[in-house]
Amino acid sequence: MKTSGYLTPVRIVFWVVMLSMISAIAFWVDSVIRPRFPHLNTDRAGCVIQQRNVQQAVRAYAAINSLKPGDPIDWTKIIGPGNFIEKVPSCPVHGPGAYSYTTTIPPIGTLVAPCKDPAHKPSGTEDW
Repeated sequence: MKTSGYLTPVRIVFWVVMLSMISAIAFWVDSVIRPRFPHLNTDRAGCVIQQRNVQQAVRAYAAINSLKPGDPIDWTKIIGPGNFIEKVPSCPVHGPGAYSYTTTIPPIGTLVAPCKDPAHKPSGTEDW
């Protein structure tokens, strides 16, 4: 008895059904596990990256304009179209209002725009 090939219609239907079930289980697990274990989310990482980007933009702005710690910051020259940061940074959890921007260039190691969520505080900012 000779078969017509490996990919018979029955096998194709079997694999389509199996892959659909596996993907449905994966989506269900993701929707159940993520809310129960918020520390597994990447939201903190996204917030830390936003804080780092703002910090780097302010340091670059200060270096270009020969500013020192304590000098005022003109945020309109840092955040906005054509500037160091194109649009207002936004925390993945708390939105754009989560950051409290300082009005002066901070000393090295001090965040210029920390998030209001203490869990989003980056570690190792001594040389920022």
